[in-house]
Amino acid sequence: MKAILFLLLLTFMACAQNSRKYADVDDAELLSKATELDQSFKQRPSEVKYNASVDLIMDDTDSFNRETLGQDSKVSGFVNEILILCNTNEVDQGLNKADTQYYQYKSHPDYWNAVGICYYKKNQFRKALLYLQKCLDIDANYAPAINSFGLVYLAQKKINKAYEAFSASSKKSPTAATPRLNMAQLLMSYGLYGKAETLISNLSDNFKVKTLHAIINFYTKDKDSALADLKKLSSQNDSDPLLSLNYGLILAHSGKKSDAKKVLRSVQKNLITKEQYQLVEKIIEGEL
Repeated sequence: MKAILFLLLLTFMACAQNSRKYADVDDAELLSKATELDQSFKQRPSEVKYNASVDLIMDDTDSFNRETLGQDSKVSGFVNEILILCNTNEVDQGLNKADTQYYQYKSHPDYWNAVGICYYKKNQFRKALLYLQKCLDIDANYAPAINSFGLVYLAQKKINKAYEAFSASSKKSPTAATPRLNMAQLLMSYGLYGKAETLISNLSDNFKVKTLHAIINFYTKDKDSALADLKKLSSQNDSDPLLSLNYGLILAHSGKKSDAKKVLRSVQKNLITKEQYQLVEKIIEGEL
């Protein structure tokens, strides 16, 4: 089984154009209860056929620090504190922290984006969509929320809607790397490596971009050089769990089972989900 562990990015801060509602029509009833849910929160102290056998594993680390974070550093710092908790499997603590400053930050879209991401992390996707929509209600040009919509849709297996959201987010903020990286990785799940490489060809070479280039290289060109690149990237960024898992997975695909197991044992489990770890473990053991 071929699998790719995706380094999908949660969100970013950017300028945008054009207003659009991104919640599903099916969620209209939920959205009509926005006031009720909001009160509840305050009380808390295609053209190519999709290949379902290719695994899309979310990287829930945010990319706030890699994109422009807006003008209000106080808001940015508080939002980051929420996201750090939610991205290290301390979701309830993150939501409780958000609740403590509800009245101070409720008019900021990045606050609601963080709340939506926390509910996404809890797999409460309908609530996540609601709170992400609140971002656009406050600022119809808020591109990060649209990127986050894409992640929720992807978790719901709504592949076309996910790609549409990533694409729309990229169009609203052409200089932002986040949605383009997400689009590229989704294309990779279809085996469209050439199109994916084109999307990221002019992005700055941070380690996530380099990782995608190496994975594409492994499946399309030079496996040995790709392995060497991933080994180097993994050693330089050993605190990134999805990068390490990707490296381990590529080692497994190369028949280097013992090396793959060693890399897997080095991963910080508190930064990934149990399901992510078990999936890679099964692939390495040849059970999938």
